[in-house]
Formats: sequence, structure tokens, C-alpha cells
Amino acid sequence: MVSGLAWLSEGLRQEILGDQEEALAAFERAAESAPESDIIQYFLGQEQFYSAQRAGGDEAQLVAAGDAFNEALRLNPDNARAVIGLGSVRFVRGQRLLNEAEARGDFSEAALAPIRQEAQAALDAYTSITLRGEQIDVYGVPVAGIARVGRAIALRLLAEAAFQGGNSAAAEGFIDQAITTLEDDAAALDTPNDPRLPGQAYQALGSVYEWKAFLLGERGA
Repeated sequence: MVSGLAWLSEGLRQEILGDQEEALAAFERAAESAPESDIIQYFLGQEQFYSAQRAGGDEAQLVAAGDAFNEALRLNPDNARAVIGLGSVRFVRGQRLLNEAEARGDFSEAALAPIRQEAQAALDAYTSITLRGEQIDVYGVPVAGIARVGRAIALRLLAEAAFQGGNSAAAEGFIDQAITTLEDDAAALDTPNDPRLPGQAYQALGSVYEWKAFLLGERGA
């Protein structure tokens, strides 16, 4: 276990330094040394997820990230950050599918159904964590607040899919839910432990308001 912790520390150090390849290699060594650590599996999944994002949602890396998050939950079903990680995997997969549909100009039901499925799975994962409380004493950050940000972007993805499917009323309903999720909450995420959280919340809220304005314009409001 000492070796696992040492490799975990090295992975975190490399992540701070911005060397994602070295960070991923270190987390993989940590998981080999301490295969029963749900914390290490979470960080492994997180780094694989970051790699997938840099590759534009590469499916193989998303699968690897999901496998690590699922292993973390097998070892510790209460690992809230692993649940959030799984939600993020489903969201990125859904966003990638939407981007591909837009590039093809294909908004058929066959194209939109898997997008809605991924977005709903992401929403369900995030929502389950919002119901557990912030748990700052456990994780050092407000995990419920992080999940609310995820919930808002999942709702935005559902809105995009609804709009592309010709249902503007449903799209606006999803956007209104996203606004309610974040509007009164973004400032509460301003914590000393992670100054990125309020930035991410306000960025998500900005994109949601942008969609709200677009949908209002579409119906001449």
C-alpha cells in the first residue's frame, strides 16, 4: 500500500505540473500496487477521462475511465466522486454523439435517441449525488455542488437534443430546470480548496442563459 500511495502522490504531482501522460502512468502503477483502493481507482479514472477529453471524446479512453470509476464504486459504493465521474463519462459521450450528428446534418430519431440516453444517464448520476449533501468533511470539496454543475450541463444537452428533434417547448423546459439548478447556487461553490468551482459554475450558467436567449428568439419573444 505504501508503494500505491507513493505512485498516487507522483501522479498528482505530475498532474499539477501538466504532464498528463506521466500522471496517467503513475496512477496506473498506483492501481497495480494497491488494487483494492477505491481512491486510486477514482484518480485513475479521472486522468483517463481527462485524456479522453483532450482526444475529443475518444471512445476507448472513455470506456477505460468508466471502467475505473465502476471499479472504484465496486470497492466503495459510497464514493461520490466516482459517481460524478461516471456522469461525466456519459455526458461527454452524449456531447460527442451530438457533435457527430450535427456534422452529418442527421437529426433523425435514430441519431437523437442515444444522445438522450447518454444525457439522461449523466443527469441521473449527478442528481443522485446532489441528494447526499456537500460532504466537504469527506472530500474536501462540495461534491453536491459539483454535481449540480454537472446536472445543469446534462440538462443543457437534453435541451439541445430536444431542439434538434423539433421540440422547442421541451428544450426550453430543460433549460429552465438548468437555470433553477445553478442560479442561486454558483456563489456557494466559492471555496478555498478549489477556486475553479465557481468559475465552472458560472461558465455553465452562461452557456445555459445563452441557450435560453436563443430559444426565446426562436419563438419571437
